Amino acid sequence: MEPAGRPRDRVPRWARGGRGAPRPAWGVGCGMGTWVVGCEWVGSGGEGRGAPPPPPAGRSRFPSPPPRAHAASSPRGPRARAKLYLGLTGSFSSRCRIDPYGFERPEDFDYAAYEEFFSAYLVILTRRAMKWSKLLKGGGGVQKSGTVKRYIRKGVPLEHRAHVWMGVSGAQARMDQNPGYYHRLLQGECSGRLEEAIWTDMNRTFPDNVKFRKSADPCLQKTLYNVLVAYGRHNQGVGYCQGMNFIAGYLVLITKSEEKSFWLLDALVGRILPDYYSPAMLGLKTDQEVLGELVRTKLPAVAALMDRHGVLWTLVVSRWFICLFVDVLPVETVLRIWDCLFSEGSKILFRVALTLIKHHQAFILEASSVADTCERFKEITRGSFVTECHTFMQKIFSEPGSLSMATITRLRESCRARLLAQG
Repeated sequence: MEPAGRPRDRVPRWARGGRGAPRPAWGVGCGMGTWVVGCEWVGSGGEGRGAPPPPPAGRSRFPSPPPRAHAASSPRGPRARAKLYLGLTGSFSSRCRIDPYGFERPEDFDYAAYEEFFSAYLVILTRRAMKWSKLLKGGGGVQKSGTVKRYIRKGVPLEHRAHVWMGVSGAQARMDQNPGYYHRLLQGECSGRLEEAIWTDMNRTFPDNVKFRKSADPCLQKTLYNVLVAYGRHNQGVGYCQGMNFIAGYLVLITKSEEKSFWLLDALVGRILPDYYSPAMLGLKTDQEVLGELVRTKLPAVAALMDRHGVLWTLVVSRWFICLFVDVLPVETVLRIWDCLFSEGSKILFRVALTLIKHHQAFILEASSVADTCERFKEITRGSFVTECHTFMQKIFSEPGSLSMATITRLRESCRARLLAQG
């Protein structure tokens, strides 16, 4: 287990987060490992579809199956059992240059380390997928309950993610109550300024994702553009704000639906994170100050360091909040966080932030300047601690300790009043 302090230096490249880092091939099941289905393999020539290279000597291409007894009629072999549990079809490969979400892996991607990691995680993936399938058997909507909350905290399988998010966030109910509304928004009058601002950001949104490139068929840039334009017309008080493109981009990748992405964006921007993306961004500024107050209470040594060096919280955590950890943490870790965000609300963001800071408190306290402090806050978002999403999600509900919505509401009121008084 990685000790608290400096993130592990020898962690493989696939385990590092952030925009410049590769995205592990995560997505099927509830956690980080996945069987990649029908991926494109980019060979030494840089293009083309084909089989991945053979695994290293002595290593199987496929992880071992979970140690579970099955009836005599059950399929045998790791691939057959994985298909049975996870509902997959097609060929398996963990050596694709493109991960299931379309993000490119670098040339030095450590496939052997990834396969070893996934092998250990397959048992959890299988167990969670089976439980969700039983819970959702029969179809119908997803309603909040103690069981659903517990299941969500342990991860939502990719195949059910859009359905669960739509249900627990209230987005499905809004969409059902407003049939045709999204398409009417797209047919509305152009403002010019809104559309231009959104289109300007299209090429800046996930340039390392093949699905958002103009050469892709279909190209998700147009889908993303439609979602953002519709939302800007729907919520004219917000319009469009940088950061919303990354959030909507993830929604498009997961739901594969413009209309569902629109209503989930409305749930986030309109209800779960009010005033984060308004022109004054008062909600965003308030929550950064709330985090500072929580750190002052729970991690006073870190708060003292920030005061001593004169580091403002907005310098080190603004991207965490405005992008909801997109392009900050690994893809599947972000999705696991969003599972809980749609279910339990914005307090999840504070739990994630406090866990990152607490786990690496000793490392942060070694900072000797403003620049060093900012760099260390970047470092703590990388490494195996954030890559191993199942363990990480368990930590966010234990390491920060008690954190009630009543406490957050009280701190928001006082921090908001202070910011308004400052003008």
